[in-house]
Amino acid sequence: MQCELKLLVMHKQQIEEVETKLEELAREKESVKLLKTAPCVGPRLSEAVAAILDDPHRFENGRQVGCYVGLTPRRWSEPRKS
Repeated sequence: MQCELKLLVMHKQQIEEVETKLEELAREKESVKLLKTAPCVGPRLSEAVAAILDDPHRFENGRQVGCYVGLTPRRWSEPRKS
């Protein structure tokens, strides 16, 4: 149990270091600042969206963005069964 607790503490420290670095990088990017102003969009989501989309001007509309990130279902896709 002691070994597992030490690992947990170590992982928490690593996560804090990564989040600190992400926050430093995010302060430099205007796109991340703008995304964080949207409702329900936090720092990690805004950083991920900015990184994935890179230059949003390369898309003509929201539908293209949805297709690019895989949020648009296919015509023949089956609904999920619960």
